[in-house]
Amino acid sequence: EFFDPSKHSPLDLGKQHSSDDSPELFKFLSVFKWEKRKGWDVLLKAYFEEFSAADSVVLHVKTQAFHSKGSISATIVEFVASLQNARTPLARYIVHNEDLSLKDLPRLYRAADAFVLPSRGEGWGRPHVEAMAMGLPVIAT
Repeated sequence: EFFDPSKHSPLDLGKQHSSDDSPELFKFLSVFKWEKRKGWDVLLKAYFEEFSAADSVVLHVKTQAFHSKGSISATIVEFVASLQNARTPLARYIVHNEDLSLKDLPRLYRAADAFVLPSRGEGWGRPHVEAMAMGLPVIAT
C-alpha cells in the first residue's frame, strides 16, 4: 500500500524545461548507491551516447556516495569527458544526492516516466520492485 501511485503526488524534481517554450521532458529515473556494482558508468555511457540536449529527455540520478571519494558530480563530468561517442551538446541530467525522507520516496518514483538501472548484480533489486509498484516501466539488466 505504501508504493501505491494513486496515493502520491509527484515530487518536484526541479526545472523540467530548457526554455519556457520547450515541450515537457521525458524523465528517466535511476536510484542507487554510488558504487561500481550499480553500473553508473554503463548508465551514463548509454544515456550520453543515445541522447543529446536536442532530445526532450532528462536523467534524474538519485544517489549517495558509498565507499567513494570526491564529488559525484565531478566524477560524472570527468567520466563523460572520457567518452568518445557522447553526443553533444550533452543531454540533460540532474544528480540528487541529498537525503530524501522515506515518505517522499514514492513521490520520487511518481515524478518519473521510466526507471533505469543497469546493475552488475543485485541481491533482490529493491529499487526495481519499488519502481514497478509505482507503475513505471523498468529498463534494467
